[in-house]
Amino acid sequence: MKHRRLNKWSTGLAVSALVLGALLTQPVPVAAATFMPGDVFIGTQHGLIEHRDSSGVLIETLNTTLNNDFDTGMCFDNTGNLYATDIYSQAITKFNNMGGLVAAKWVDTSSDPNNPESCIWDALNANAYVGGPSVPQIRAYDLAGLQNARHTVTSSGGTGGTDWVDLASDQCTVYFDNESNTIRRFNFCTNTQLSDFATVSSATQCFALRIR
Repeated sequence: MKHRRLNKWSTGLAVSALVLGALLTQPVPVAAATFMPGDVFIGTQHGLIEHRDSSGVLIETLNTTLNNDFDTGMCFDNTGNLYATDIYSQAITKFNNMGGLVAAKWVDTSSDPNNPESCIWDALNANAYVGGPSVPQIRAYDLAGLQNARHTVTSSGGTGGTDWVDLASDQCTVYFDNESNTIRRFNFCTNTQLSDFATVSSATQCFALRIR
């Protein structure tokens, strides 16, 4: 299975970068460094996430402590806490907005086969929507990391899952892809599969998406 990042592959090493546009996070061993608007967070390998300022200077390296092979998606709640998906550790790690490790396994899906790959919070911090490969489901978790709901979606081709998710401004419609070339939509509020958003004819696979 390929591993997608927020934007693109680097040579042989998949790297995911998430720009903090108005929110804020730091690591396990170092002093606190408050997340600032414009900071960039880069998921690399072995549970490590680089925290850089807007000019690219490395501030610190966060550590999920899970030593997971690939650090894929990340998302922020509206107080600036950082959540990082650990696809092969079957977990989501939470850091506070000063980079302190709150919980290595804020969500643990090891007993319920699911590999979290991407996440997005709604505007009210009521639900963090989580997608992943292989399982055609979108899951929602509250601030305590407890599952609020899960819905099964239609997801043919690709991994058959919901690898990369994002939430529309209506706070109900989740867009997702699964490494096929089709972008799909699902209304989480009404538990309804919507018509496909688009089929990308110029590509055979889509790995990540983002709604502006």
